[in-house]
Amino acid sequence: RAVQALPRPRQRARVLAGALAAQRDIGRFLSSLAMINAGVALAVGLGLHLAGLPNPLMWGVVSGVLNFIPYLGPVAIVGLLGVAGLLAFPTGWMPLLPPALFLAVHAVEANFIAPWFVGRRLVLSPVSVFLSVMLWGWLWGIAGALVAVPVLIGLRAVCRRTPRLRWLAVLLDGRRGTAPSLRTLLAA
Repeated sequence: RAVQALPRPRQRARVLAGALAAQRDIGRFLSSLAMINAGVALAVGLGLHLAGLPNPLMWGVVSGVLNFIPYLGPVAIVGLLGVAGLLAFPTGWMPLLPPALFLAVHAVEANFIAPWFVGRRLVLSPVSVFLSVMLWGWLWGIAGALVAVPVLIGLRAVCRRTPRLRWLAVLLDGRRGTAPSLRTLLAA
Protein backbone atom coordinates (compact mmCIF):
# COMPACT_ATOMS: atom_id res chain seq x y z
CA ARG A 1 0.00 0.00 0.00
CA ALA A 2 2.81 2.39 0.77
CA VAL A 3 4.33 1.82 -2.66
CA GLN A 4 0.97 2.33 -4.35
CA ALA A 5 0.54 5.64 -2.52
CA LEU A 6 3.62 7.14 -4.18
CA PRO A 7 2.61 9.49 -6.99
CA ARG A 8 5.28 8.72 -9.61
CA PRO A 9 6.02 5.32 -11.14
CA ARG A 10 9.76 5.98 -10.93
CA GLN A 11 9.49 6.55 -7.16
CA ARG A 12 7.44 3.37 -6.79
CA ALA A 13 10.05 1.37 -8.69
CA ARG A 14 12.89 2.83 -6.63
CA VAL A 15 11.17 2.11 -3.30
CA LEU A 16 10.19 -1.39 -4.36
CA ALA A 17 13.73 -2.18 -5.57
CA GLY A 18 15.14 -0.86 -2.29
CA ALA A 19 12.73 -2.96 -0.24
CA LEU A 20 13.58 -6.08 -2.22
CA ALA A 21 17.32 -5.42 -1.88
CA ALA A 22 16.95 -4.88 1.88
CA GLN A 23 14.92 -8.09 2.15
CA ARG A 24 17.58 -10.03 0.22
CA ASP A 25 20.45 -8.63 2.31
CA ILE A 26 18.65 -9.23 5.62
CA GLY A 27 17.95 -12.80 4.50
CA ARG A 28 21.66 -13.23 3.75
CA PHE A 29 22.54 -11.90 7.18
CA LEU A 30 20.12 -14.21 8.99
CA SER A 31 21.17 -17.25 6.96
CA SER A 32 24.82 -16.44 7.69
CA LEU A 33 24.04 -16.20 11.39
CA ALA A 34 22.15 -19.50 11.25
CA MET A 35 25.08 -21.27 9.56
CA ILE A 36 27.55 -19.85 12.06
CA ASN A 37 25.38 -20.84 15.03
CA ALA A 38 24.90 -24.33 13.58
CA GLY A 39 28.70 -24.58 13.53
CA VAL A 40 28.82 -23.39 17.15
CA ALA A 41 26.24 -26.03 18.08
CA LEU A 42 28.24 -28.73 16.32
CA ALA A 43 31.57 -27.70 17.87
CA VAL A 44 30.15 -27.35 21.39
CA GLY A 45 28.21 -30.64 21.14
CA LEU A 46 31.26 -32.51 19.88
CA GLY A 47 33.51 -30.96 22.53
CA LEU A 48 31.07 -31.79 25.32
CA HIS A 49 30.75 -35.34 23.99
CA LEU A 50 34.53 -35.72 24.13
CA ALA A 51 34.54 -34.22 27.63
CA GLY A 52 31.98 -36.79 28.77
CA LEU A 53 29.11 -34.44 29.66
CA PRO A 54 25.71 -36.17 29.46
CA ASN A 55 23.38 -35.07 26.62
CA PRO A 56 25.98 -33.27 24.49
CA LEU A 57 23.56 -33.03 21.55
CA MET A 58 21.04 -31.12 23.67
CA TRP A 59 23.73 -28.78 24.99
CA GLY A 60 25.02 -28.18 21.48
CA VAL A 61 21.53 -27.25 20.25
CA VAL A 62 20.94 -24.99 23.28
CA SER A 63 24.29 -23.31 22.63
CA GLY A 64 23.47 -22.75 18.96
CA VAL A 65 20.01 -21.33 19.68
CA LEU A 66 21.02 -19.07 22.57
CA ASN A 67 24.01 -17.81 20.60
CA PHE A 68 21.53 -15.87 18.42
CA ILE A 69 20.97 -13.53 21.39
CA PRO A 70 23.82 -11.03 21.62
CA TYR A 71 25.58 -10.67 24.97
CA LEU A 72 23.01 -12.42 27.18
CA GLY A 73 22.88 -15.63 25.14
CA PRO A 74 26.53 -16.53 25.71
CA VAL A 75 26.28 -15.52 29.36
CA ALA A 76 23.25 -17.80 29.79
CA ILE A 77 25.05 -20.67 28.05
CA VAL A 78 28.09 -20.30 30.31
CA GLY A 79 25.81 -20.32 33.37
CA LEU A 80 23.85 -23.34 32.20
CA LEU A 81 26.98 -25.26 31.27
CA GLY A 82 28.51 -24.33 34.63
CA VAL A 83 25.53 -25.86 36.44
CA ALA A 84 25.62 -28.91 34.17
CA GLY A 85 29.35 -29.28 34.82
CA LEU A 86 28.81 -29.13 38.57
CA LEU A 87 26.10 -31.77 38.39
CA ALA A 88 28.01 -34.09 36.06
CA PHE A 89 31.49 -33.69 37.55
CA PRO A 90 31.13 -32.80 41.26
CA THR A 91 34.84 -32.72 42.13
CA GLY A 92 38.10 -31.34 40.84
CA TRP A 93 38.54 -28.98 37.91
CA MET A 94 36.18 -30.88 35.57
CA PRO A 95 33.09 -28.74 36.39
CA LEU A 96 34.89 -25.82 34.72
CA LEU A 97 35.46 -27.73 31.50
CA PRO A 98 31.99 -27.33 29.85
CA PRO A 99 31.78 -23.52 30.27
CA ALA A 100 35.46 -23.14 29.33
CA LEU A 101 34.90 -25.21 26.21
CA PHE A 102 31.98 -23.01 25.15
CA LEU A 103 33.95 -19.84 25.90
CA ALA A 104 36.77 -21.05 23.67
CA VAL A 105 34.38 -21.85 20.80
CA HIS A 106 32.55 -18.56 21.30
CA ALA A 107 35.78 -16.55 21.36
CA VAL A 108 36.86 -17.97 18.01
CA GLU A 109 33.37 -17.57 16.52
CA ALA A 110 32.72 -14.03 17.72
CA ASN A 111 36.15 -12.61 17.00
CA PHE A 112 37.16 -14.36 13.80
CA ILE A 113 34.55 -16.48 12.05
CA ALA A 114 31.42 -14.30 12.35
CA PRO A 115 33.01 -10.99 11.31
CA TRP A 116 34.82 -12.59 8.38
CA PHE A 117 31.89 -14.66 7.14
CA VAL A 118 29.17 -12.04 7.59
CA GLY A 119 31.41 -9.29 6.27
CA ARG A 120 32.14 -11.28 3.10
CA ARG A 121 28.46 -11.97 2.47
CA LEU A 122 27.07 -8.52 3.28
CA VAL A 123 29.95 -6.22 2.41
CA LEU A 124 29.20 -3.72 5.18
CA SER A 125 31.75 -1.42 6.68
CA PRO A 126 32.95 -2.91 9.99
CA VAL A 127 32.95 0.55 11.54
CA SER A 128 29.32 1.09 10.56
CA VAL A 129 28.34 -2.31 11.99
CA PHE A 130 30.15 -1.56 15.25
CA LEU A 131 28.58 1.89 15.55
CA SER A 132 25.12 0.55 14.69
CA VAL A 133 25.30 -2.18 17.33
CA MET A 134 26.58 0.32 19.89
CA LEU A 135 23.86 2.89 19.07
CA TRP A 136 20.91 0.50 18.96
CA GLY A 137 22.22 -1.46 21.95
CA TRP A 138 22.44 1.77 23.92
CA LEU A 139 18.97 2.88 22.84
CA TRP A 140 17.04 -0.39 23.18
CA GLY A 141 19.38 -2.75 25.00
CA ILE A 142 19.45 -6.35 23.80
CA ALA A 143 16.51 -5.86 21.43
CA GLY A 144 18.40 -2.99 19.83
CA ALA A 145 21.54 -5.06 19.46
CA LEU A 146 19.45 -7.78 17.77
CA VAL A 147 18.00 -5.41 15.18
CA ALA A 148 21.09 -3.23 14.67
CA VAL A 149 22.53 -4.98 11.63
CA PRO A 150 19.18 -5.57 9.87
CA VAL A 151 18.32 -1.88 10.37
CA LEU A 152 21.73 -0.92 8.98
CA ILE A 153 21.17 -3.17 5.96
CA GLY A 154 17.79 -1.56 5.32
CA LEU A 155 19.26 1.92 5.71
CA ARG A 156 21.99 1.11 3.21
CA ALA A 157 19.41 -0.18 0.70
CA VAL A 158 17.41 3.06 1.03
CA CYS A 159 20.52 5.23 0.75
CA ARG A 160 21.66 3.42 -2.40
CA ARG A 161 18.42 4.37 -4.13
CA THR A 162 18.08 7.94 -2.90
CA PRO A 163 20.27 10.34 -4.88
CA ARG A 164 20.75 12.74 -1.98
CA LEU A 165 21.82 9.92 0.36
CA ARG A 166 24.20 7.99 -1.89
CA TRP A 167 27.15 9.47 0.00
CA LEU A 168 25.90 7.68 3.12
CA ALA A 169 25.59 4.40 1.20
CA VAL A 170 29.25 4.77 0.19
CA LEU A 171 30.21 5.15 3.86
CA LEU A 172 28.14 2.12 4.88
CA ASP A 173 29.51 -0.10 2.12
CA GLY A 174 32.46 -2.26 3.01
CA ARG A 175 33.68 -2.76 -0.53
CA ARG A 176 37.37 -2.27 -0.81
CA GLY A 177 38.73 -0.97 -4.00
CA THR A 178 40.90 1.70 -5.38
CA ALA A 179 40.03 5.20 -4.29
CA PRO A 180 38.37 7.30 -6.98
CA SER A 181 40.48 9.87 -8.72
CA LEU A 182 40.04 13.56 -8.03
CA ARG A 183 38.64 14.02 -11.52
CA THR A 184 35.98 11.37 -10.83
CA LEU A 185 35.09 12.95 -7.51
CA LEU A 186 34.79 16.44 -8.99
CA ALA A 187 32.73 15.20 -11.92
CA ALA A 188 30.17 13.60 -9.60
